[in-house]
Formats: sequence, C-alpha cells, structure tokens
Amino acid sequence: MGTALRLLLVEDNDALAQNLSEILEAEQFSVHRVATAEAGLAAAETAEFAGVVTDVRLPGASGLDLLAGLRARGSALPCVVLSAFADEGTVARAEALGAIDVLAKPVNLPRLFQVVQGFGARAGGEPGDAARSEPCPPRRR
Repeated sequence: MGTALRLLLVEDNDALAQNLSEILEAEQFSVHRVATAEAGLAAAETAEFAGVVTDVRLPGASGLDLLAGLRARGSALPCVVLSAFADEGTVARAEALGAIDVLAKPVNLPRLFQVVQGFGARAGGEPGDAARSEPCPPRRR
C-alpha cells in the first residue's frame, strides 16, 4: 500500500479500540480514535478520512446516529459498522444509511481489511474491493 489510508475509528471500549488501532496500523492504515458519535462527527468535519469504522452501541448517540449525521451533512464517507448485537433491524438501518458492511463482533479481521482497503478505491486511492458483502446474521440469544 502506498500512502496510508486515514480511518476514523469510533469505539467506546478502550481496549478494543486500542487493539483494532494497532492491528489496522500494522496493516499500514492510519487510525484516528474517538469514543463517541459526537466526537466522530466533529472529527469528520475537521479532518479528511478515507472512511469510518464505528461501533453501533456508543455512549449517547449510536454509531447509526453518527452515520445518519454524516449523511445529513452531505457526507458520502464510506462506513463499516461493528456490532455485537447485529439484529435484522440494525443491519437494515445501517444499510439504509449507506453502510458498506455490518460486521459482527468478534470482528472478522480479513473482511475488515478488505472493506477498509476498498475505502481507498472509493476515494480514488489504493484499489480494493468495496463491494457490499452479505450482512452478518442476527445473533441468537
């Protein structure tokens, strides 16, 4: 990969955010971490990112609220949603808001890499397959 793609990671679990950041940075991505949807919206307004990786459940506004806020501001920034609670309604709402993919936790890292590499192709950067995959199935309780 040439220039590192800059990703916005919105995750309130500090240990998971640190782990994902380190893994993505080892794959030559540049990661800016925030813990809330509100901070994610602010970061997206003040810096350029190739895409967003967001958890659904965040303190305050959700990751889906973040995605809706980006769209309301006219942003077409590609997003992937992570969720330990990916029920059919969550998947449908994420897709309706233009999420590239909804990935279940624990995260399938090869799929995450594939999706975020596709962010570069959408931005005219590094090639990658940004095609929508099948959404993760609802979790059984």
